[in-house]
Amino acid sequence: MNFRLRPLAAASTVVVAVLAIAPAFAIAPAFKQDVPAPPPSIEYGRLTVTGYELREARFSPPWRTVTDGTETLHRGGWHVVLHGTRFPVRALDPILWIGDVAVRNYEREAHADSESLKFCVIDPTLLRAERELTLIYGTDERTRTRLLERLDPEQLQKLPDADRADLKLPELEGVTLQAVGSDGRVAGSGRIAGGRVALAARQGDGRLTPLLREVAFDKDGRFLVETGPLPAGTTHVVALLIAGGEVAAGVELAKLPKGMELLDSKPVRRK
Repeated sequence: MNFRLRPLAAASTVVVAVLAIAPAFAIAPAFKQDVPAPPPSIEYGRLTVTGYELREARFSPPWRTVTDGTETLHRGGWHVVLHGTRFPVRALDPILWIGDVAVRNYEREAHADSESLKFCVIDPTLLRAERELTLIYGTDERTRTRLLERLDPEQLQKLPDADRADLKLPELEGVTLQAVGSDGRVAGSGRIAGGRVALAARQGDGRLTPLLREVAFDKDGRFLVETGPLPAGTTHVVALLIAGGEVAAGVELAKLPKGMELLDSKPVRRK
């Protein structure tokens, strides 16, 4: 008798357990619908920059700066425009480093399948040399992205003459090497208001050998010099802006000391 009652007791226990759990299953779907979706993940890492443009620009509205308590409104200047697939909106703003100078004033441009960051520049001396371009969000080193191309003043896109005259935009300073022969004859042109222009031979490994301490320009801004036969292994001749010091033999072009900047580089023309 007792043996037959035990299975019934166990069965009744199971039924009670199932009934007790059933209401929980009934209300579970409603509970899940109230759970908010997780926030989107933040993307880090290097940015995809596909190129850049250097343009003269009319600022609308004018760009306001204050120096030593004096306010200045700039109606015109230059834009360095970085193109890429996507520049995410972050708590930290993007900063463009032109050499060792930070440019923080920027605007966004949206296109059909790409985005651009348009940085405003009012100091023309910042654009006279072939400086490295680096983009970073604030101080987040995970986003630091150095462009493969250096800034090239020769790629400047100018405004129409009437706009340039209205804005009183100055011509950018700089130097262009026009011809470099293996015999050491170097021709070029340009204009530099401060410092001096030196010439150096660049070897295949990027190291420099001084050729001429200072270039003398004629009244039209041109020069033609003879440096003598170029050192063996020379691939390019470079023009350097020297604010102080001397070009040391063996210095690497990518590691120029402070006070020296690359103005232009041209490959040697072989006969």
